[in-house]
Amino acid sequence: MLAIFSRIKMRTRQVVSVVIFVLIASILQMMIPMLVSIMIDDGVSKSNEKLIITLGIAMMVFSVLAAVIGMISASISASITTQFCADLRGKIFHKVQSFSAAEIDKFGTSSLITRNTTDVT
Repeated sequence: MLAIFSRIKMRTRQVVSVVIFVLIASILQMMIPMLVSIMIDDGVSKSNEKLIITLGIAMMVFSVLAAVIGMISASISASITTQFCADLRGKIFHKVQSFSAAEIDKFGTSSLITRNTTDVT
């Protein structure tokens, strides 16, 4: 695995942003049960309708934010993996181009095609 990562350039800024977005989305999702407990303890038990409505709106906002941030992080992740696969396929293709006819016959054309498509994915 280290051999693969050492030959492919990683998009450090994108990787860091995905980690941060996933962390933020996770925190937002974990805050919802906390808000529910506050709603039950302070709102329902004390018949405080204003608090119940306020916390309900906050939970909806947190849910929407977590969903949007999750979609953004999934989009960035897809971009990173697509570029990574393209770079890896390019490296494999250029390596196979340097093979002699005997080496290509040894590995088999279908095997080389499989390695460059399915195995990379």
